[in-house]
Parts: sequence; structure tokens; C-alpha cells
Amino acid sequence: MNHSKPDLGIAATKPAAIRPHCLVSRFSVKHEFETVKNLVDAMSSSIRPRISSVYCDSRAGAVYAVEIRLGMNIATLANQVQAVLCRRQTDLTG
Repeated sequence: MNHSKPDLGIAATKPAAIRPHCLVSRFSVKHEFETVKNLVDAMSSSIRPRISSVYCDSRAGAVYAVEIRLGMNIATLANQVQAVLCRRQTDLTG
């Protein structure tokens, strides 16, 4: 009897470390990791080094939590990250 689980697109590791960023998906679903990876890739070179992790919860709509590296916050960073997230969400939804 084969007790292996079917491939539901569930990632093998959690959280997945990609580049120096930690990408976290609430349900470890592969497409969520891809979405978050694309969000990080869409960030400018002035934002990306300041990000330590990004969390995605697809069951709660477009909910993301972005963690900033200790000592790397600047006054405009929240607005810059929000602009990237809103721009990417618009790209995804049309």
C-alpha cells in the first residue's frame, strides 16, 4: 500500500530562505513563495537590503507582513514597501 501524499504544490521547507531574505507562507504553498519572491524582486535596490523577511497569508486576501532588518529602518521605508505591494497587487489583479 502506498501511503505517499499527493503533490498539492506544498513546499518542502518552511520557511524557505531565498537570497538573504526569509520568505514565509502560512500554509507553505509553493505559489505563495513564488508570489513573495516576486514581491521582493520588484523592490528597488534601496529597499531590498533592508528587508529580512516577508510573510504571505493567501487565505486572508492580500495580506503580507514585511520585517525590516534591525537598524535598517528609514522614515520613508514603510511607504516605499507599501507602494511596491500595491503596485504588484494591481499587476496581479488587473
